[in-house]
Amino acid sequence: SHHDFSENTWAEDMKWGEKSTRKDRRLRQGCVASTLDMLVDEGIVPVPNHIKIDVDGLEHRVIAGCQRTLQNPAVKTVLIEIDFRSDYADSSIEFMTNMGWRYSLDQLRTNRNFILPVELIERLRREKRDGLNYIFFRDDKYARVFQDFLAHYQPPWPLAKA
Repeated sequence: SHHDFSENTWAEDMKWGEKSTRKDRRLRQGCVASTLDMLVDEGIVPVPNHIKIDVDGLEHRVIAGCQRTLQNPAVKTVLIEIDFRSDYADSSIEFMTNMGWRYSLDQLRTNRNFILPVELIERLRREKRDGLNYIFFRDDKYARVFQDFLAHYQPPWPLAKA
């Protein structure tokens, strides 16, 4: 299933193996939603230490619904799956960095198949292709963790050499 909350996030028809679904013929189903800010403000959930946002094109809406929570120093990291094909990819990254969050190119470069060159990351973003999991942080220790990790990183599933 795919929830888009009245905003179609599909740029084109989708295909999964042999099954395909037209953009305008997606399954529609109801879903209950709330903002993280409301859940925290009402005491329903505590302020989280770490947040993961993986919502297939609606990241900008989720971020908008947790602005106050993101300002709380108890939140240490925020992982956001950024789809560069989304019209909101750049603005989501800018929103986070404008709020004082940072990300590490060292973290973005780690991939299960190979270490991504910085130029490739920049090109994918510029050409609106693919996407990456951005881990946003404020504490410098995370930058050091990602730097140390990349320095010793061996991709677990390297691509076969041709």
